[in-house]
Amino acid sequence: MVYTSMTILTLIFAGLLQKYEKSSVMARAGLSMGVFLPMYLVNSFMFYTGNDYSAYYESFKMYQNGEPVRFEPGYKLVNKLVIFLGLDFQWVYIILCCAGYGLLLTIVFRYSRSYAYTLFLYIISGYFFLLGMNALRMFIAVGVISWSYRYLIERRLIPFLVCTMIATLFHTSALIMLPIYYLLNWKLKLSFFVTLAVLVIPIHFFSKPVLHLLLSGAYASTYVDGAYFRDGFRFDFIYVLSHFIPAAVIFWYHKKGYEDREDIVFTNASIWGLTTVLLFSWFPEYERIAYLFMIPVFCFLPKVLLKEKNITRRWACGALIAVSFGLSTLWRIQGWGVFPYKSVFGLIG
Repeated sequence: MVYTSMTILTLIFAGLLQKYEKSSVMARAGLSMGVFLPMYLVNSFMFYTGNDYSAYYESFKMYQNGEPVRFEPGYKLVNKLVIFLGLDFQWVYIILCCAGYGLLLTIVFRYSRSYAYTLFLYIISGYFFLLGMNALRMFIAVGVISWSYRYLIERRLIPFLVCTMIATLFHTSALIMLPIYYLLNWKLKLSFFVTLAVLVIPIHFFSKPVLHLLLSGAYASTYVDGAYFRDGFRFDFIYVLSHFIPAAVIFWYHKKGYEDREDIVFTNASIWGLTTVLLFSWFPEYERIAYLFMIPVFCFLPKVLLKEKNITRRWACGALIAVSFGLSTLWRIQGWGVFPYKSVFGLIG
């Protein structure tokens, strides 16, 4: 009930904001707050909901006791600030969720041709549950990286590198974006991905020594020698399908060419998201790498769908994309620890 109400309110205010985007500053600010608050309040005031909440709480207690905790510097800084101010652990979520949803909506308002559809995809794809309600550090990293796509489009390397370094302060996986800067800017041919597949697929069968080479000692012991590592080839059909269908729709409507650099970068982002889930399942937590590509894709899809002049086909494509994401979420959501929802106010739903 909580998540349903949150989704309905978010989409209503998102639709109203876009409809009245030329109204007064005060009206737009009020509607923007209406879009922001439902997800923010549900996320920032949750209590022992999501698999990672208890781990973050325990690390907060360790910070209070002066014990070492292996988290990135940015997340440590927020914890230490909260402790310095004499506040309790919930303020870590209040602060970081404010930053995360602020970044998310800034990106949506900048790039999306349909705020409501983009935010619907964000929720139904499970990203609302996976990021803010679980991978809180990754939420901030994804937000900063998604913001940095503007510098990819403008070919401004230095600001892009600065954003990547800031994102890395919250989750080290953001470092993968360093080479991606160039890959997202190229018009890549199918032959490139065929070659990549030939090179990468064999790694599935001897991935452990490869990962020990790629990861430093501490991360290797956590991600390769621990519970995160699963050897051998894996193919999650429903999860892959949820990335294949949006990428296929984007590719289909751009097969005759691109309008601008935004089209090139965001199309490549959809292809790299699909490539990640298709070829890199040997990498621990490989789904988190895909997160770095998908927020811009959610924003880009309304623009792509508007290329379809037949309204029936446009709605059918939009529904197909949403259903593919929804099926993937239903397939996996029981393992995310988000039911039942519990809040600090005692609300359960």
